[in-house]
Amino acid sequence: MISIITTVDLKYRPFDILRKVERIRKESSNFAELVISHFDRNTIFDALLKRMISGNSAIKLISLEAKKNQPTCNSRLRNIAVSSCSNELILLLDIDIDFDFDFIFEECFGIVDENYFSIYPCVYLSKFGTKHLDLKGKEYLIEKIKSADERYYTHVAMPSSIIVMKKRVYLAVNGFDERYIGYGYEDLDFMIRVTQYLYEERDVGINLIDKPYLSVMYSIGFRKWISLKNIENLMLSKYFLHRYHPSNRSSDYYSYKRENKKIFDDKFPCDQMSEIDLKSTLIFSLGEESLSILEKHRELFSFNTGNRGRIDTVKQKVKYIFGK
Repeated sequence: MISIITTVDLKYRPFDILRKVERIRKESSNFAELVISHFDRNTIFDALLKRMISGNSAIKLISLEAKKNQPTCNSRLRNIAVSSCSNELILLLDIDIDFDFDFIFEECFGIVDENYFSIYPCVYLSKFGTKHLDLKGKEYLIEKIKSADERYYTHVAMPSSIIVMKKRVYLAVNGFDERYIGYGYEDLDFMIRVTQYLYEERDVGINLIDKPYLSVMYSIGFRKWISLKNIENLMLSKYFLHRYHPSNRSSDYYSYKRENKKIFDDKFPCDQMSEIDLKSTLIFSLGEESLSILEKHRELFSFNTGNRGRIDTVKQKVKYIFGK
């Protein structure tokens, strides 16, 4: 058995999230306990969520009372969920991920290692890709992604916050740091601490470079360091798919990233690099394997728009073409 941990705050995209919860509720499996940690603002949407989950023995809803304008704290929600889950094996999943229960079962069945910790790559689908996921299924999407057909996805994220691990390890590092609120850095903080705990602490010192990437194979610093520890999942295309949703970067949820960055920098003082040195990238670290990777995994080299902005609407496409 495994406990799947996800978080919900219906202040943002309530209709979209409720539809996704309903999809998950219908597809939920007996081998998995689903724990939904819920930032309860006591709105009509929160009441609908509780009614939707009521009576479903496979889903445990944990509601944390919150004020109307209180900022989301996903770290707090995850910590509460993990402390309440029934199983030693846990999976952290964002509510926007496609919950492929067959894939989860294949990956998680029979894990006995008490220090088990595995990070999975996440592919962010475009609106077009999400539509075809529902029409033609995951296998079809994976083939399109591996051929680097950018109509179907915006970017590949590795490391991502999709993590399978033992509850013992989660508790050993004291879970997520609850000083992070809103969007940004709490997952990177957690992954660094767990990787330090499980591997040689000295490794992190030479890898504390905070440089976001547009292509997975050109990642550097701690992102490369964490990816190398979980490289098998990347090479075997063990992808979780992130369903498209509109993103409003001007919302208060994203406004905390700068403050979160300060918290992160205080804990992990990072070097800043203005340009990427090829010898410091993930692809260089893989050596001779890189040629076969290039042939089989074009998606890991493609420079998609990713977090620079989605291009699913005419307005967004025009802005992208003119470099805005």
